[in-house]
Amino acid sequence: MKKSSKNSSAAKGKAEKLQLGIDLTEAALLELDFLACVNQFQSLYGGPVVRRAIQRYEELWLPFAAKLQAQETIKQKNVKLAAPLDIAWVWHCHLLAPLKYTEDCMALVNCVIHHHLLSEKERSASLLKTKSFWIMEYGPDVPFEVDLTDEISPAFDYKTKCSYGLESAIERQRVFYYQVALPHYRSQALLKKAVQRYKMYLYLKQQNPDVFLVPCYDIDLIWHAHQVHPHLYQADTSAILTKVLNHDDSVNDRSEGSRLNRADELTRRLWQDLFDESFSQPGCMFRGLPPEGKLVAMTTAQVSSLTSKYTHVTISEAVATPLQPTIKKGKVNIFLSALPLRMVPSESAFKAARKRIVSLKIPAGSFKPKHFNYDTGRHPYVILQAVNTTGAVCGCGGEEIGLSEYPLGNLVEEEHGKNHHLSQTVTFPEEMNIQLELDIGQLQQGPAVLHVMAGHFENAVMPENIEAMWGPIPLTALPPGVQNTCVVASHRIFNHLHKLCFTCRIIHCIPLLMSAVQVFYGDKMVAVSHLIGTDQLPGKAQLRKGDSQYCTLDIDSAERAMLIKNTRGDWAIVRGKWVGYVKGVPGVPGVPGTQDNPGVRGTPGVKGSPGHLTVMCYDLVHGQKNAPPVVQVPASRAFDFTVRDVYANMSTSQIKISASTNEVAEHLALAFSVSMLHVLCQPRPYPESGIDSQGKQVLKIAPPGYAKLNNMNYEELTFLVAAGYLTSTPCNSYLKTHVNSGGCAGCCGGGEGGACGGCGGCGGCGGCGGCGGCGGCGGCGGCGG
Repeated sequence: MKKSSKNSSAAKGKAEKLQLGIDLTEAALLELDFLACVNQFQSLYGGPVVRRAIQRYEELWLPFAAKLQAQETIKQKNVKLAAPLDIAWVWHCHLLAPLKYTEDCMALVNCVIHHHLLSEKERSASLLKTKSFWIMEYGPDVPFEVDLTDEISPAFDYKTKCSYGLESAIERQRVFYYQVALPHYRSQALLKKAVQRYKMYLYLKQQNPDVFLVPCYDIDLIWHAHQVHPHLYQADTSAILTKVLNHDDSVNDRSEGSRLNRADELTRRLWQDLFDESFSQPGCMFRGLPPEGKLVAMTTAQVSSLTSKYTHVTISEAVATPLQPTIKKGKVNIFLSALPLRMVPSESAFKAARKRIVSLKIPAGSFKPKHFNYDTGRHPYVILQAVNTTGAVCGCGGEEIGLSEYPLGNLVEEEHGKNHHLSQTVTFPEEMNIQLELDIGQLQQGPAVLHVMAGHFENAVMPENIEAMWGPIPLTALPPGVQNTCVVASHRIFNHLHKLCFTCRIIHCIPLLMSAVQVFYGDKMVAVSHLIGTDQLPGKAQLRKGDSQYCTLDIDSAERAMLIKNTRGDWAIVRGKWVGYVKGVPGVPGVPGTQDNPGVRGTPGVKGSPGHLTVMCYDLVHGQKNAPPVVQVPASRAFDFTVRDVYANMSTSQIKISASTNEVAEHLALAFSVSMLHVLCQPRPYPESGIDSQGKQVLKIAPPGYAKLNNMNYEELTFLVAAGYLTSTPCNSYLKTHVNSGGCAGCCGGGEGGACGGCGGCGGCGGCGGCGGCGGCGGCGGCGG
């Protein structure tokens, strides 16, 4: 064994032996639960609600808690106090400055108030007990809990008595929670490793007492869970370091050469030297700023306006009046149609798109009302076909004398769900009039039936530091003078009534190794999806075999992942992987024998297989109890797929989103994300592309031998082309040939900014080949020397 290995093993052993007075794995889970509870109320991150909470904490809670803490009865029964959420949040943030917390408590109430993290069950029980004590102290007129959604005047102000800037500290903690909010932070395996790394961090500090160190976010989560038990934290860190370890989250300037940036580089180097391993940890790096509120939410009415509708229709009366005396006898066929007449390319297409409802005889006889179920998404139009059967045997056959169109879907949906009656005259020019009387039942919302009208890819310069252009997508900073040239296409999305509903912008950026989907409703961005790498997702080896509910990223298997966001934050992760690809091997022909030499038997070739994409979609809103289903793309010879509540046909570019969800924009982003993963993961030669004389992106060299699947040209799959199949992308083949042998599946996260973050800037771990991208370690600024 090398000397360095022996030394590093010894250092790890000493770190592991450090004694801590609390189970920090369990405490970290309780910490995450509490942060998730706070995150449901965005008002707790700033503004008048926070200022009121600080006032309640300082003027009511601290004196109240100090008085109870001094009572012998409370001590003997070991009663754990639970504060209402607004006060608990201020208290929590105060605890994350351990030296200031002690100083302020002593100055205000002459003792340090105990604090414990509680489970939901424990907290509920403790709240009831604490509330009874509160009423005894302050009476019923001083509210214990307050409505966090109440409107408070923005002018409400309060001058804090604490020496610590609580209001700014609370704003910084919003950024911290987003860094640890992904589900894998609840993995027991990852948390146990994080506790081990926290001990190593403490040991590193012990060996370098005067150095300002910064943590990765896995370490920082454990550090936070430790600090919010102030008496244990003080005892533990004093025993290890001879003094209380301070925590300074106010250092958050990530720029090149800043104190944080320099501390990041030094921490990495010292860690590597002492422990002989990388300081960075996949899935535990800076993720960018929280996306909540940066996108616009669609209203229920807006969603309803673009979805199809179900109802019951009765044609109560239908009368045909010929306008020409030559028409002695005839009929009118009434069809439901998926297409308007202008979009029917042929008679066979017309037959396929229509469904006959009823026929009317000419001259008019008695009419029996016709009842039928109607779906505006399947048949938005009524087509009427007039046939002259004068002279026809038994009324059969006859000559078609006209077609007319009736936009039933539009007329039905205009009434917004009410029962109503329609009276409509449909005219065949110079032939006849048809008078229709229809009764429309109550409307029920159906699926969103959408169609993609693809635009062209063009070159565009999109500066990486302009968030209004990109949306909430964390981006690295390019070197000075380097333009961020991307290929961009805008696709129009129409619904079943051919109404423009959305615009989807597809972005592929080679300089940043970033691909993204932006969904606009009108001019408002309502959803985004973008590549993420091992800066945000852990490797499979970091978790247990039973942790299949957590999304991991296997870069050795060339997996790629995209994160979908809406106005409330992270919505889903969709991960793709290409499987089943087998390169064909040509056969070797045999050699015929001669009289003197025997022949040589030929070797048969090996048939190749193009393989297919598999995707898994992880729900970040409701969580996953088990692994999500593995979806094959395409799922059939129809070149379609279904993921969660969205169906997409890659050949026709039709997208159908279930009526069971109002998250239409998010599912649209999901459909494009799956198509984009197909583009990025497919093993094929990297397509070299250029710009034609009109400024449009064109393919210069087709990928020979790779473009056919079951006799289908990929270039004919319009949904794939819309996702960038024929343009320059940071696909796996590009990474393999242009970056680093394909080892990176897209370390695209990171970026500038982000208070309460450790060592970002461009000091990440390994550029595009490692787990930090340019995202840095993050953490809470670190421990001062």
